[in-house]
Amino acid sequence: MSDEPMQPDDLAILALLTALERELGEGEVLPQPVGDSESETLNRLYTEVFGLLPYELAPAAPPAALKMRLMTIVAGDETQDVEPLVADVAKTANVANAAKAADAADVANTANIAGNADVVAARPAAAGRSAATPATGTRAPMAATPAPSAPMAPRSAPVRRPSRWPLALAAALILALLGLSGFLYRGLQQQGETIGNLIRERDQLIAQEREHAQAKSASEAELARMQSEMTDLQTRLAFITTPGVEISPLHPTGRVPMPADAFGMLFVAADHQHWHLALKGLNPSGAGRQYQLWFVAPQGAVSGGTFTAAPGAPIHLSSAHMPVGTRAVMITLEPEAGTESPTGPEVLRAAAPVKVL
Repeated sequence: MSDEPMQPDDLAILALLTALERELGEGEVLPQPVGDSESETLNRLYTEVFGLLPYELAPAAPPAALKMRLMTIVAGDETQDVEPLVADVAKTANVANAAKAADAADVANTANIAGNADVVAARPAAAGRSAATPATGTRAPMAATPAPSAPMAPRSAPVRRPSRWPLALAAALILALLGLSGFLYRGLQQQGETIGNLIRERDQLIAQEREHAQAKSASEAELARMQSEMTDLQTRLAFITTPGVEISPLHPTGRVPMPADAFGMLFVAADHQHWHLALKGLNPSGAGRQYQLWFVAPQGAVSGGTFTAAPGAPIHLSSAHMPVGTRAVMITLEPEAGTESPTGPEVLRAAAPVKVL
């Protein structure tokens, strides 16, 4: 402690150290001592000098244990291959000596910078005072020679090998793509099988529909034929049961060989115009020939139409016209084109008619 009054440079240094000891908040500035322009100049110079101190410090090597810990953290996990960080005794000693020398050099440099700052701050103060009267409490500059820094041991750069992550990731992606391709291929096969089954089922349904259509068409044709036959039967039945109808049987003449059961029936209505002829058991007429019906009237033989015969098939002929005065009915075997008058042998001839009351 001293009873001497504090000079402006002392106040500036004290204010600066107090501000550095406590951390300044965001937006806070160093406190400025109250004084004249000389005090403001000292405060600004000391602030600039203290701001340049970190740039004058020599680099310090960390302790070996701290270095190994930092390098272990930087190296990462086992997936990154680095050269093992093993420091021998000599390197550890050199690092420790270098750290001690660096600490001594830092102390000397700090003292030297502080003395220089006192000198720089004392110059403006001495300029304001008398040259014959020295300033009370002025510190003498401190001279110190910085100690040479010990050489640092060279570091061995870690050797990094290529990471295995890209290969593992590529292999995983390839396996995933292969699995996805197999899944999609299997799905396409199943879809193809499903489509094939559906096509076969469709074809079967179409074939069944066609069969049903054909069966329906055949049934409809058979039904139409049966209805037509039923209509003809009803017509013939109504015709032959009409009162006054005349029935004339037809028998073979023997001029043409015929089966013994060859037979015919001619039904003539009471008006002698409508008639119906039913035949059975006739032999086929043969190639180039056919049977022809004749009505014998006063004016001569009048053709009633031509027809052919098939084994076991009945023959039915009918018409609404008959020549007036017909007195006989016969069937001859004529050429296929037919003739205007009978030329062939007589096959069948009708007997005298029988009237049905």
